[in-house]
Amino acid sequence: MLFKKILVPLDGSTLAEMALEPALALAQAAKGEVILLSVLPAQESMDVPYYGFEVTPMPADVAMLQDSQLDYRNRLVSYLDSVYASRAGSGVAMRTMVTEGNAAGCVLETAVSEHANLIVMGTHGRSGMSRWLLGSVTEKVLHHAGCPVLAVRGQAAINNILVLVDPALLAVQALDPGFALAGALQAQLHLLLVDSHAAGDVEEVFRQEEGYLEDLCERYAIKQRPETAVRFGKPEEVIAAYSEEQSIDLIVLTDHDRSGFRRWLSGSLFEKVLHKTSGSLLLVRAESHD
Repeated sequence: MLFKKILVPLDGSTLAEMALEPALALAQAAKGEVILLSVLPAQESMDVPYYGFEVTPMPADVAMLQDSQLDYRNRLVSYLDSVYASRAGSGVAMRTMVTEGNAAGCVLETAVSEHANLIVMGTHGRSGMSRWLLGSVTEKVLHHAGCPVLAVRGQAAINNILVLVDPALLAVQALDPGFALAGALQAQLHLLLVDSHAAGDVEEVFRQEEGYLEDLCERYAIKQRPETAVRFGKPEEVIAAYSEEQSIDLIVLTDHDRSGFRRWLSGSLFEKVLHKTSGSLLLVRAESHD
């Protein structure tokens, strides 16, 4: 899975712009395209702070309201043009778009209409997670996007990528995104199998799939062999401990069906991983293999 078309929502903040560098690196590796998107809020919501720009209460007069709306659109266009110009030397094809409406809805609709196969969003680190998980644009996109979503939680380079492996579904789980990221970002890939029951020879799983993993390395031009590890215990604790031990910058998590993903996202493992780690996360919806 190479990420050929990447959507990057931008709101004028340095937080959102953290998504730019990894998005450009991935697009460059795939010879793909980056779409820079800003969303103009609907007129009825224009009296609240938005897009990192200083906002004054909107006038009640219709003509003045339209002029103010046009002014905001022009400011967003100018902002995106400046971001575009600052990355013009990257060699990556880029486009800018301004849409109007609900921010999360516009991001999701644009991802569908533009056939994006990755959304990259800058978001809060661990200290901001309680706010990030409650009603934010990023959370809504994570819940509903049909394509992978990369939530970038820092400006540090991504040098170590951790992919959680299902012991029963290694060869059919969506490992491709993790390998694609490692190849594009020239990062060390770590494959972690967590067995909460410490039952059976789970180490044998990696040995059985050695040829499959080698094929993935060749496909995504990964020169350094992935690190493989099997750990026992509660998944969130194992993930947090391994991430700290190996200086993991990005964790790749995969679901196996949309309904299961929603239950998982709203409760258990995902939220615990978010709170216990501070690196970026890539969420991938795998196709069903029933």
